[in-house]
Order: sequence, then C-alpha cells, then structure tokens
Amino acid sequence: GGEGGLTLDACLELFRVSEKLGPEDAWYCPCCKAMKEATKTLELWDVPPLLCLHLKRFSLDEGSFWADKLETPVALPVQSLDMTPHVLGRRATRATAEGAAKGGEAGAGGAGPPLTYTLCAVSNHFGGTGGGHYTAHARSELDGLWCELDDAHVSRASGGLEGSGVDPSAAYVLFYLRDDFKPEAWGGRPRAQAEGGSEGGSEGSRSDTGAGHRAGPSSEDSSKSDENGSETEVWRDGRWESARYGPGSESSV
Repeated sequence: GGEGGLTLDACLELFRVSEKLGPEDAWYCPCCKAMKEATKTLELWDVPPLLCLHLKRFSLDEGSFWADKLETPVALPVQSLDMTPHVLGRRATRATAEGAAKGGEAGAGGAGPPLTYTLCAVSNHFGGTGGGHYTAHARSELDGLWCELDDAHVSRASGGLEGSGVDPSAAYVLFYLRDDFKPEAWGGRPRAQAEGGSEGGSEGSRSDTGAGHRAGPSSEDSSKSDENGSETEVWRDGRWESARYGPGSESSV
C-alpha cells in the first residue's frame, strides 16, 4: 500500500485476485491426461448481517521464521460500506435480472436486502510480533457514541474516522452491521417498521438476530421515563431484559 495507505474496498478487491499456483501444486487434468498448473480464486457468495473482516497485519517472508508487523493505514468507511461489488452471489443475481429484462422477461425478484453496512466495532493491535497490546473501539446501541476499551478502562472515544477514534494503521479486526439491522440511535428504522409492523401492535416486534431496544408502534411500548430515570428493554445474550439508566439508577446501560 505504500505511504498513502489503502482503502477497505482495495483490500476486498485484492482478496479476490486470482493466484497461479506453482508446479508443486499442480493438479491432474482428466481431459489432457496430464499434470497442469492451477489458478486459485477466492470469492464471497453471500455475507451475513454481522460481517467480520480480518485485515492481514502480519507478513511472513519466505524462508523466514519471523513475521513482520504491517502498519499500512487502511481507510475504513464508518457508514455505507457497500459489499455488493464484492459478493459473487449478488453480482450473479443482478446479471440474471438484467439479462431477463433485456429479453423482455420478468426480472428475478427476491435479490435480498441492500448489502450496505455500518461500522460497529474494531479490534486494534499495537506493537509487533515480539510484544504488543490489543484495544477495541465499539459503538453504543443506546446513544450511537463510540467508546474506547483498553483492558478494564472504558472511555468515550474521540478523534478521526468520524469520531470513532480508530487508528487506521492499528485496526486489525473489523465488525460491520448491515444497515437494516442498525439500532435507531444510529439512524436505523424502528424494528417494528423495518419488519413491516406486528399483529395487534401491543407487544411490539422482536428479532432474535437483531440488536437493540424492543420496538413497538409507539415509544410507550418500549420505554418509559420518570423522575428516577428511564426504563427500557435491551436485547442481551439472546433475550430481552429490562434496564434502567439515568438519574437514580443503580447501574447504567
């Protein structure tokens, strides 16, 4: 990447570059009846709602037993990471739909939700292979603010990359949340609205795969406030739990 660094899109494109294997990795071609050098290509067919990207921060030179730490800055999109160009299954679906449209046929529906993602957490590595230190940055689902986690110390983050405080040369493992799962505090739609509402509307709508507050047709369904603070329901460890935060609360969320 050089001094100018890389973009995350460039890293994803490099992941898909074809690699010609050497003679020691030759394979037997049943048509030619001979050993042939092969070409290997890695592709993503689909991506999950919570996307984990592991950047290559260590490089082992051929013939060496010692890895070098790579500190190339990688520009991370905090909002609107579009994975569509990097997902083979989505590209194939789009090509099929475009071909059907040109032929006057009905398009292939059900292409799935837009593959745009928002950064929600980062694991950082500082130091080298002989010794280093891990920290993390994570975004609160309650207020959308970023926090820095350094061992037992947690503080509000500040600085670059849109206030996340993430160092582009130390970011190691990235966690992205698909935009249709974003909490309301991050600009996402209320869960009931995102899922088309719920029958009856009294209990609200829950999603076992989504994170955040329990949503309903009105704010009274999901939270209530008084002089002692606010009470809400938070999705935690696979279930909904009541939580109180603000003045008079014994613990904060």
